[in-house]
Formats: sequence, structure tokens, C-alpha cells
Amino acid sequence: MCVLIDALDEVGTKATFASFAQKLQEFDAQYPGCKVIITARNYSYITSADALLGYMRYNVAPIGLSQALKIIKNVGKKRLLEAERVKEVMRQLESIHGFELNPLVVTVFAASSDSSRRDIPSNITELFAKFTEFMLGRWDTEKGLSQQYEANLKALLLQRVACRMHEQKKVRLPSSEFRAQIENELQDLGVKEAKVDVLLDEILNRSTLVRDADGFTEFRHLLIQEFFAGRAIPDELTLAKYSTDEWWRRALVFHFGSNPADESGLRALCKREIAHTPIELFNLGVALGLATQACYFVKLKPKTELIEWAIRALAGATSTLLDDANNFRYPLHTFIYTYLVGRDAVAADCTTNIARQAAPLPLSGDATAEMEEFWLIVGLMESGHVSSALERIKRFKPSHPLPLLSLHMGAFLIEKIRGGSKQQKRFAKEIVGHLQPSVVPLVRKYLKEFKSQLIEIQKGQVKELPVYDTEQVTLV
Repeated sequence: MCVLIDALDEVGTKATFASFAQKLQEFDAQYPGCKVIITARNYSYITSADALLGYMRYNVAPIGLSQALKIIKNVGKKRLLEAERVKEVMRQLESIHGFELNPLVVTVFAASSDSSRRDIPSNITELFAKFTEFMLGRWDTEKGLSQQYEANLKALLLQRVACRMHEQKKVRLPSSEFRAQIENELQDLGVKEAKVDVLLDEILNRSTLVRDADGFTEFRHLLIQEFFAGRAIPDELTLAKYSTDEWWRRALVFHFGSNPADESGLRALCKREIAHTPIELFNLGVALGLATQACYFVKLKPKTELIEWAIRALAGATSTLLDDANNFRYPLHTFIYTYLVGRDAVAADCTTNIARQAAPLPLSGDATAEMEEFWLIVGLMESGHVSSALERIKRFKPSHPLPLLSLHMGAFLIEKIRGGSKQQKRFAKEIVGHLQPSVVPLVRKYLKEFKSQLIEIQKGQVKELPVYDTEQVTLV
């Protein structure tokens, strides 16, 4: 005989669990030859239970990317998911680091309405909303356990604590302080004191969204803290206050993904006076671009205006990087880094509307105007309109070659690495060929600069790698 006990973690109260543990011990004593197999989530109150200490323990490893690919393909068959998009879904899954892959996360992600690169922040918000709701106990509520508190109440508590932590730029709190903050919030909400311990147990021990370590309590990943903090942002003044701070960028995206029709909140960010430095202006442009894409209920015309404002903000900030008088130690790397950070902010489908309204920029000595054209082309490429980007690149003759190097890099990635249709890859290859003669000297210079940044641990010491001659470097 073999006894199989599934989902021990779904036992309702501590009293019920204690009763179960007693019966389990009695059963083991009466039938020592019977094998008992129990499954449960890795909750602390289960792993530390005396009744289970004698059991041999096995941890089921999280699924890997190969298993995730099978799930995506199965979902894709039902939804007619294009084969070209499967690779892009996998790329997005890999980018959501910090979460162990499991069938729930993979399926929710693959089943989202659009798995392309464009406008993906809204999908990420939906993913986190469903995932955190599940982990906060909706699965218990559906099973009719009367003691289970609603997931919304627990989410509200975590939102307030996370927002306070994010304001203080902390990722962990002393466990006593974390518990005290939740208790204070419960008192403000009028929850009876007798129920506080039960609720704390469910949040801290059952949700797996937070963890205790070395006397501190923290969210299991910064993304989870950012998700809850973003949903707790109270008003437009606070949105504007945090819009220039990179620390709040993802939290802002989560906020607007949770309020997808909040056009007025987006408009509150369209104020140049918010940013006092080029770095703050760049952060503002990135935050606005990502937040606008997250607001998928905002109408096309205002969304186009908002993305256009983000492009102008990015152009104004990055135009200063083209000044040769800047004393950057790594000038090429600095510019390319801003391109890699900012490209998702302009990856909106409505860039085609902006392109139709704005004539291509053939020749110009205005650095800001050149950068507006650059970020528009980046937006066209990143949102899949590679043919339109090619047309504008053929007329684009910036006074500095750095924008061309970034466009060459982006097109190369589309052609060789990222997911996309055969037609998109063909146009990307044409862009690479068109730009290559212009960027070869800069590529050699960039390789030399990049190698000077490489370090290596040798015999316990951090050493900078030597710079080698790059004159013989050729492009692949």
C-alpha cells in the first residue's frame, strides 16, 4: 500500500495542520511498512514542522527553457501563434529574471494578447497581476476556505509597505519593522487584533512573495517590490516627482499598466521643467515612452502625441552626447548605452503615424533635430516597421556617426538574433549593408574603447585586460 497526500500547503489553519500532523504520526506508528508521499509548497511552517522531520525530502526543480518552449508551442497551436514569435516569447521569459519558471508563469505569458516586442509593458503588468493574485491566495478562496482573507486586502497591505520601502530606496527591512508596518496598516483599516496573526502568517509564510533572511524581511525580487510600489502611487504630483528617477522607472510602468486609461497621468509627465539635467530628461523620456505603451486603453491620437513628446525628450537629452567637447572617458559606450536603454521606450506601433507626419531629415546641422530623427527611426525598427526605417536611413546624414553605429547594431540584432518575419530580417540586412561603410572606422574605435573596460579576476586580484591592436578587425 502507498498513501499519496497532495497539496498539504492548502490545509486551512494552523489548528487543522496540527490535527493533520497528529493523525499522520499515529498512522506512521500503526502502519510502519506503508509508504507515505506528501507534496507541498516550500512554506516555512511546513519545512519546520516536527511531524515531517523524519521524511526524506525532494525538491522538484523548476522547469527549464526547453520545457517552457514545449508549453509555448502547445499554447501556440491553439492560438495559432506564429512560429517567428515563439523565439521572442522565449526572449521575454528570459528577461523576466528572478522568477523560477513554472507552467503558470509560462502559460500566462504565452497566452497574452500580443507577444511581439512592441507595447510589451502592459503584458508584463498583466502577468505580474495574475501571478501575485494567485500567490496571495485566490486559489484558496476558490476552494471555499472561510478563514482565507481576500487577495485584494493582502495586496493592499503589500502595496503600502512596498511603496514606503521604495520611497526610502530600501529593498529589505528588519523583520520586526516589516511586521509592525503591516500591523499598523491593519489597525488603520479596522481589522480586529485577533485576526492580525492569521493574516501576517498568510502574507509572510504562504504567499512566497516575501521572505525572511538573517533577521530581515524582503520581497523575493525587486520586480515584485516595484510592482506593488507602482500600484500604490497615489496621484499625478507623485508621478511627476518620480518620473525623472531611474529607480522608479519600472514602478511607473506597473502603475500605468494597472491604470491603462490614465491619459491625464501621462500628460502630467509632459513637462520639460520637471527635468533639471540631461540625465533627468532622458529618464523622463524613457519613463513616459514605456508608460504610454502600458496604457493600452489610451486612444491612438493622444498616444501618438505622447510618444512624440518622449522622442523629443530623448533627443534633447542625447544630443548633448554628440558634443566632442564632453570629457567622457568612454564616449562611444555612453551613447550606445543610452540607445540600448531608450529603444524600448519608443518601440510603439504609432511611430508610423509620426513618420507619416514628419518628412525625413536629409541634412542638418541641428543636433537635436538629428536626434529626433534618430529616435524616430529607432522606434520604427523596434516596433517592426523596418522597411519604413530603411527609407528614412537612406536619407539620414547626421553630422556625427554615433547614431549610425547604433542603428547598424539594432539592424544587425534584428537580422541575426531577434525574432521577426523573413521580410523584416531582409530589410534589416539591407540596413546593415547600407550603413556598414560608414561605421567600420567607428566599430574599430569602439572595440578599442570596450576592451579598455574589460576586467578579469586573476589569482584573486581584479586586473584590467590589455588593449590590443584593432586595426585588423573586420565586421562579420
